[in-house]
Amino acid sequence: MASLNKVILVGNLGRDPELKSTSSGSKVLEVNIATTERYKDKNGNDQEQTDWHKVVMWQQKAEYIARNSRKGSSLYVEGKLRYRKYTDKDGNERTVTEILADNVSVLSGRVSSSESSFVGEQPQYQKPYEDTKQAPEEAGSFGDSPAVDDNLPF
Repeated sequence: MASLNKVILVGNLGRDPELKSTSSGSKVLEVNIATTERYKDKNGNDQEQTDWHKVVMWQQKAEYIARNSRKGSSLYVEGKLRYRKYTDKDGNERTVTEILADNVSVLSGRVSSSESSFVGEQPQYQKPYEDTKQAPEEAGSFGDSPAVDDNLPF
């Protein structure tokens, strides 16, 4: 039987991201993302429930998010749920629940509109330079058919 471990979150950063490096030189970023659910209780009063999620990302994803987001930035995160055990400095065994990010997008923050927000995605297509002085024959007109725009992105 197949199995799936997938998490999708849209939430806000709780503090400015701090990029760190491991002893081997790998870049790692751990951020806390808040998701808020709004609802009405049985008496009709507006209520809010905020949950905090620890998200871990590595290398280029980590560098990108550290560079292009700040406290309060809205992030879209896809990843997998991971449970990790460790022993703290007092000798107590602790369990951490975190999301290992596979895909991260900044929905609001320092990213300019001309920049791509998905890690690893190609820059957005820009319209090619158009020479308005070009004659219709040179623009791809054949006989009675309309001009063909050969500068299409596909």
